[in-house]
Amino acid sequence: MALTFFQVDAFTTEAFRGNPAAVVFVHDQTLTCQQMQHIAIENNLSETAYLEHEEPGTVADISYFASASTFRLRWFTPAAEVALCGHATLASAAAIFKGTRNPSTALNFLTASGILTVRRAAADSIGPMSMDLPSFPSDSAKVPADWQSPDSELMQALFSRSATQVRAVEFQHAHLKYLLIEMTPNADKAASAIRAITPDFMRLKAAGSHDLVGIIVTLCDDGGSKILSRFFAPFVGINEDPVTGSAFSVLVPYWHKQLHKDSFQAEQCSARGGRLTAELVRDISACTRNAVAKGTHALDVG
Repeated sequence: MALTFFQVDAFTTEAFRGNPAAVVFVHDQTLTCQQMQHIAIENNLSETAYLEHEEPGTVADISYFASASTFRLRWFTPAAEVALCGHATLASAAAIFKGTRNPSTALNFLTASGILTVRRAAADSIGPMSMDLPSFPSDSAKVPADWQSPDSELMQALFSRSATQVRAVEFQHAHLKYLLIEMTPNADKAASAIRAITPDFMRLKAAGSHDLVGIIVTLCDDGGSKILSRFFAPFVGINEDPVTGSAFSVLVPYWHKQLHKDSFQAEQCSARGGRLTAELVRDISACTRNAVAKGTHALDVG
């Protein structure tokens, strides 16, 4: 029996911008982890999300997605299952809202990183949507010694073709295994400086260790009012992720600590690009933006 799936561009109001994700509604059958991984490889997007019945082992029918407000959610890159993915969570909500005409204004997703909630203002509008992500602070004391020097193999591979000065390095090891690197700001050239980074991805992947999943490079622009970032993850099959929701689980508490602010405008400076509003609410990193669902497809898994 064929499964229903959508391709959605998250963190954008325009098609072919933001970050694309495939969203698979798992109905009338179950999928093994191996099948999920094979589908993710075939899709060849940074993430493929799988929506299932909220009760483990219960098989949903397609009407479930039009009426329920709680779902199980898993994410796979072409290389592996991951613990958290923000843009594919936002994409999943958009697929449910638009694809099934689900009337809920809030959807809850049961995930490996806890319950993630996506809200919209009204039942007759897909966006903008607000997504709650866990807040995972990073720590300079957790950075392995072999990553701390600018002459390290990892730093040389990351900044291979750019003269970049590093201001701070921290590691979020407990949950996401993301390395955060703050670049030294350079007057009015912040955006051009971060866009100029051209990693040697083969060398960077080889330099990864300590279960590293991804690298966030960041700095502030416009007098501290905007967070700029890029995200690289060749270690899990994604050289560069266009717009990375999970990175804001680390970026928001980091910049809150640096700037003593709770709310930021943010831009991820990839080729596709994406913008969002990010804020720290208690221990939640909340991100607000739209997503564009580009169409529904049938997926036959045999």
